[in-house]
Amino acid sequence: MAVNGTAADTTPAAEPGARPDASRPDLSVVIVNRNTRGLLHDCLHSIRRLPDPVRLELILVDNGSTDGSVEMVEEEFPDARLIRNPTNTGYAYPNNQGLSVSHGRYVLLLNSDTVLHPGALGRLVEFMDAHPEAGACGPALQYPDGSLQRSCYSLPSPRTYLSRMLALDELFPRSRVFGNQHLGFDHRHTAPVEALLGAALLCRREVLETVGALDERFRIHYNDFDWCRRILDAGWRIYFVHDASVVHHSAATTRIENDSLRIQGELVRNLFDYYEKHYGRGGVLWVRFWMLVGFGIRFLLFAARDLVRPSRADPVSRRFRLGMVRAALSGDPHQFGYAPAVLAPGGSR
Repeated sequence: MAVNGTAADTTPAAEPGARPDASRPDLSVVIVNRNTRGLLHDCLHSIRRLPDPVRLELILVDNGSTDGSVEMVEEEFPDARLIRNPTNTGYAYPNNQGLSVSHGRYVLLLNSDTVLHPGALGRLVEFMDAHPEAGACGPALQYPDGSLQRSCYSLPSPRTYLSRMLALDELFPRSRVFGNQHLGFDHRHTAPVEALLGAALLCRREVLETVGALDERFRIHYNDFDWCRRILDAGWRIYFVHDASVVHHSAATTRIENDSLRIQGELVRNLFDYYEKHYGRGGVLWVRFWMLVGFGIRFLLFAARDLVRPSRADPVSRRFRLGMVRAALSGDPHQFGYAPAVLAPGGSR
């Protein structure tokens, strides 16, 4: 079923703690797609072939794809609810479109570049049913080669950004003061976390109705961090569920869209917006200062290296580092020529 734009959800909300409605889906899966036809097909096929005892509602929001994605869904997955956007509307807005028409007791934001392992959805729903204090949860993520993809993070803060810009997290990786955002988390066990990667993030309906959906000022990046922070601030817990597994082709959609000059600018814009929302104007100034220091040092070091070994010079990376310095100085996130999509943790799309 295809629709254009956003439709309102008219299903009454269930009372917290009420017995599940047998006619209501257990889980609404919301997928945003932009020109990932092959990956999307594998994702949808993995959902449909799963032997999960979970009543599913599948919602696909397409962001103006031109690769035949929509036609493939209409032909091979006709029971999916399809929302068509004529242009690329980013990540937060189309996910909110899908959330607004969902009816499930739980909602799952799922990237189109994922493949679910058997039992993954059933395990996540089972876990949430057994843990009423859990507002959200996420599965273990793997790279296509089967290796672990780290998906559990501490929330970004002035301290973590300082550590990152001065490479203190690399110099002291096991330090609880300077260590990186993965510090100390054992992905072999189910445990509460501060934040999860948004590639596969399941949320309780009551949380969605009280905390709200994604903040659309974070068009592509940092919307998952912001959502997790709001969930925690509302008194809920967030869990990593180690025995539910999903393969994630990390940042596939962003790589496909890498021709766009807006990619890096969007990341920096969302970075500034995140710190302004949660730490005020002073937080943005803090980020800009340490961005200037960190990328200024990097620019000078790599420039010196390129003088000594010109064969290793990379003009794209040089423009990226210079763009970051300019963004820090001006506060304007769009200071880039063509640059690689450098994704912030949790912002991978």
